Amino acid sequence: VYRVTDVGVQRISARPARSLLRDRRGRLWIGMADGLYRLERTGLTRRWPLGEEPAQEARWLAEAPDGQLWFATAYDGLRRYDPVSGRVEAVRAQRNLDASLPENSASALMIDHGGMLWVGGQLRGVAVTDLRGARFVYAVDDTGSRRTAYDGDSVRALLQDAAGALWIATDEARLLRYDLASARFEDMSEHLPRGAAGGPLRVAALAPAPDGGLWLGSFGGLLWMDPRTLRVRAVELGAHGRPGIRSLRTARDGSLWIGTDQHGALHYR
Repeated sequence: VYRVTDVGVQRISARPARSLLRDRRGRLWIGMADGLYRLERTGLTRRWPLGEEPAQEARWLAEAPDGQLWFATAYDGLRRYDPVSGRVEAVRAQRNLDASLPENSASALMIDHGGMLWVGGQLRGVAVTDLRGARFVYAVDDTGSRRTAYDGDSVRALLQDAAGALWIATDEARLLRYDLASARFEDMSEHLPRGAAGGPLRVAALAPAPDGGLWLGSFGGLLWMDPRTLRVRAVELGAHGRPGIRSLRTARDGSLWIGTDQHGALHYR
């Protein structure tokens, strides 16, 4: 974990971080291989798990409108954490309960403009639930674009655009748009540039652009997309060219932070 300022870079921790979240009070939460941490003046303090509970990975942090934190574990479902009381509630898949969490291995979390929690799984696609306790509803891919019965179910990234549509990037190099009003998917993969193997570039990260567009972080560099016209263009990153991109984050000033495979963190203005 590093703190980047105008005067330099300070390393906070040498341990790998799985996820970062700055909450509405300005506090920084870090998901690591052995739990959830918060950055204090004295350094990192583990907030979960505590006591005799075994250490678990915390990743894909998201803050709900009520201030509760949601995050995924590696293979043990989700957790809802109350930063005030420290209370933790486990949410797991239950085979004999209809409309429970679809699977225990989540690969993406997002809370949309209306406060609904979207969960992208590694096997069963996307599900959504009302954070007040309603059942999970599965979003079923009806595009007919899967190559096999299981193709396209491993979700890599989720993003809601300014118009309210949900964008989903999968590990099978598909880019889907989900319309909440009609509950229908559209496969937008054909609009992506082609990769070295001839298929569409695999997108691993999504972020909003200040002009209403979408930033797409792919294994073949940075892309910008107009969600209205579906026009896509490649963005060169100077001497770094078109690196493999794993993560994107839009800053408050509209600039873009980029996590790459081999070039570290880049700042695009």
